[in-house]
Amino acid sequence: MLCVALRIRVAVSGRACPTTKRFYAVVAREMLVGHALYRDVVDHKPPAIYVVYVATQAVGGPTGGMVVLHAC
Repeated sequence: MLCVALRIRVAVSGRACPTTKRFYAVVAREMLVGHALYRDVVDHKPPAIYVVYVATQAVGGPTGGMVVLHAC
């Protein structure tokens, strides 16, 4: 059981970007193309996190936005 747990932990820790950050990035991309938050794209988080992601993706693009965000 411990061996399985350690393998899962190693596999999960090797991710380039946690799932929640990926979701924020996807929502931000949808907002950049004109979809409205809470109407077209639904999540329960407050809007500030999405505004930050929209701003960084507007500056750096879909891939470069994450670089800009984590460089700050």
